[in-house]
Amino acid sequence: MRRALAARDLAQVFRLLRKVGVSQRAIAAATGLAPSEVYEILRGRRVMAYEVRLLHAEATHALRRQLHITLADLHNLAGWTSLDVGLYRPARRHFAEAITQARQAGEPSLLANVIYRTGRLHLHRGLTVHALRFFQLGQIAARDAADPLAVAVLSANEAWAYGMLGDSAQAVGCLHRAREEHARAEPATAAPWVRFFGPADLDASTGMVHLGLAAADAPAADLSTARETLTASLAARGSDMARSRAFELTALATVCLRDHDPGEGIPLARQVAELVGELRSVRVIDRLAPLIDQLAATPGTDAAGLARQLSAAGAR
Repeated sequence: MRRALAARDLAQVFRLLRKVGVSQRAIAAATGLAPSEVYEILRGRRVMAYEVRLLHAEATHALRRQLHITLADLHNLAGWTSLDVGLYRPARRHFAEAITQARQAGEPSLLANVIYRTGRLHLHRGLTVHALRFFQLGQIAARDAADPLAVAVLSANEAWAYGMLGDSAQAVGCLHRAREEHARAEPATAAPWVRFFGPADLDASTGMVHLGLAAADAPAADLSTARETLTASLAARGSDMARSRAFELTALATVCLRDHDPGEGIPLARQVAELVGELRSVRVIDRLAPLIDQLAATPGTDAAGLARQLSAAGAR
């Protein structure tokens, strides 16, 4: 039976059920099929589509909770990958279902992570105030979970949103809280969906906060801190972190050009152009806009040529 289920061979599943005395009518009732359809499948009709009804099956509380957690995690991943390729409506649907399943499971740490990713969807779409509300809502779940790493993730993203809104005091305060919570966290024992947030991610968030403050002409913007932290995050990224490298290279090139340092910014922008050609990510393309604007405002043919090259990458 395990082999038949793994192979999705429903005809064999039905035959094995019949062999131990389960009637065709009982199989039909359990699967939502007509008895005639069960008969046809037993006779060899191939099943091309089916629904999994495990949530309605009898199970222990622990098993049912684990099923809800698994479904929440899968929908969370599906939403994140949908966001990456620009499928925003499916991303929202997946995140909404993930929130429902995480609540059914009573797993506040996972709920916090799904809400954080929902906030990132809104942040990416330029809906910064809405994103901030999601990050603040996620903080409630993160604190319910007593998970410092989850709190650090939400605090860092709150800081990013406040930075984009030009609110220096709130941005700096949230960054400070993120660093405090991250220092208290124990990644080895953290939930799997939050372990990704290491020192490199905290540095990258710090750089993005100060870049956002600079773009909003906020008084607390510190381009030297942005350069330092983005350089540190890039140094920690391996070759398997191409998207993160693309995001952070883009931000660092933008910071250097904004800091009137084309000698550093132009070579970084060239690296961005090379890396963007290797990735198929709408998020990466969309995040090029501030760099393209800085290149367009930088004198010289090299900057103008890179601006055109990156603009063409977004048009493909």
